[in-house]
Amino acid sequence: MIESALLTRYAVDELGSRNIAMFYQNDGYGQAGLRGLEEEIRALGRPIDEVTVGDKVSYERGETNMAVQALRLKGSGADTVVMFSDPSSAASLLNEFERIDYQPQILASVTLLDPNLLRLPRMQGALLGSWLRLPSVVVGEGNGDPIADRLFGEVIVQYAPQIARDPFRSLAGIAFSQPLVEALERAGPELTREGLTAALQSIDSYQEGLFADLDFSNSFQGNTAVMLLRMTPVGLRPVTDFLQY
Repeated sequence: MIESALLTRYAVDELGSRNIAMFYQNDGYGQAGLRGLEEEIRALGRPIDEVTVGDKVSYERGETNMAVQALRLKGSGADTVVMFSDPSSAASLLNEFERIDYQPQILASVTLLDPNLLRLPRMQGALLGSWLRLPSVVVGEGNGDPIADRLFGEVIVQYAPQIARDPFRSLAGIAFSQPLVEALERAGPELTREGLTAALQSIDSYQEGLFADLDFSNSFQGNTAVMLLRMTPVGLRPVTDFLQY
């Protein structure tokens, strides 16, 4: 939900989007994205004739033909489409956009940082969320985060070179494990469930890992920051620092 809200905020405040539609998978993941968009539109407090949600178009898992969804989105008149879907469904939708000549601004969740999807022509210019610090191999030499560059070289390349071709997912595994390792170290050798929970909740403004700023002191959400990347002819490039919810 936080990611969708930040994508929506950026679309309105920075891109000037006025009619935003949502394409989402009809499950908890997609519905959370929809809630983020709707709540952010309400929070922005813009008049309905200035910013509106053009349409909310879903699909079910296993669907492969997105022709109807594409026509609905085009018919909504949306200048921007926020996508909370899996990569294969997104590819089907974008191929339909190509067929019907619909060219909205695309903003997409982190799940669509898929190498095969990013090769599609309609992904050029798309903005994608990322909750990770990213290495130069993903965002271009000179743009990589030093923490991500170090972990990619010292851990992934050295110990698991077979997954180095997918640097985002391989680094995501490290990112998910870092707060657990930190909590285990804080909990000490006499480990209990309660002790581990308390140690996790003591993590506040943790900046040493691949997440930009982790804070478990108020909730188990942990991360509330997303950076935006643009797909360009030379690959993904950052367009923002980490945006805070």
